[in-house]
Amino acid sequence: MPTVPAHTLANTPALGPPHDELIDLAEVCRRTSLSARTIWQLVHDQRFPAVVHPVPRATRWSTNEVAAWIESRKAARPMGPS
Repeated sequence: MPTVPAHTLANTPALGPPHDELIDLAEVCRRTSLSARTIWQLVHDQRFPAVVHPVPRATRWSTNEVAAWIESRKAARPMGPS
């Protein structure tokens, strides 16, 4: 079996850190199936990831943080028939 150089493994997407992007409110709404009003209320209540301002008038969210929030909601649901 050939040996793979360490620098090659570090650049492998499956082994490296997850790719994170900044997404806008419309995309957050699409991914969560929640309204903009609900997203803003959750942010205000500190129950949703905080916004990122890449420039003063732009509001974005981290894809990794939104995905983690979705996973936490899935993990918090009761198991079994509803």
